[in-house]
Amino acid sequence: LALRAAPGQRDYAAARMWLDKAAAHRLAAANDVLGRLWEMGEGVPADAAKAFALYRLAARARDPRGENDLARAFMKGIGTKPDAAEAVRWYARAAAQGDSHGEYNLAMAYATGRGTAADPAKAQQRMRAAAATLPAAQYRLGLWQSLGRFGPRDPRDAFDNFRRAAAQRYVGAEFRLGLAYDQGQGVAADPGEVVKWYRLAAPAGSRNAAYGLGALYDDGRRVARHLARAAGWDRRAPNEGQVARVSTPVH
Repeated sequence: LALRAAPGQRDYAAARMWLDKAAAHRLAAANDVLGRLWEMGEGVPADAAKAFALYRLAARARDPRGENDLARAFMKGIGTKPDAAEAVRWYARAAAQGDSHGEYNLAMAYATGRGTAADPAKAQQRMRAAAATLPAAQYRLGLWQSLGRFGPRDPRDAFDNFRRAAAQRYVGAEFRLGLAYDQGQGVAADPGEVVKWYRLAAPAGSRNAAYGLGALYDDGRRVARHLARAAGWDRRAPNEGQVARVSTPVH
């Protein structure tokens, strides 16, 4: 509870006290949370080496979050020497417990060939497993399907995955849903839905949606023409907005 308050109201001293007590009783998840505090310097001086040691304790106790964080530490060199192969090993251990984040991270390793041999089939398999519950995986799988990565293009399945992620307010998926309705990819074109999803995604940080919404207000074909609003959304968009609107989103 001490860490669930707004950032300026968090009681880190109380959080550390209870987490230390939990860790002393061998609660692995407490070590993982403590590791994050030390890594981020929240309530304590940042100390990557302490964070790594705590992640390792949690991971060795088979805590899935600890396994993921230890893998991330190996991948990025947080408190230890970078070791992509060791990172993949820990992601695989988390995935073996059915952890969706472990599945997602393992899928990305197979997709990029980092820490293991690139394997498109395994990338797809692992991402589908992660997409059962994880919005980021639903979005990533939809993106691969819409672009034809690791298999044939499948706009319909891509749309379904974007819709699942957008239902959980995943911003990149909200933009992609708007784009699908705009281009009639995997769904019938629907101007009203384009505006709806761009309006959701743009204020949440999607620069691509901001450009798209600015263009809609500028041309006045799908919403009433409003040049002041168009200029406001265009200022939030990237300089290369015209390209960004039809290519991979920046999220």
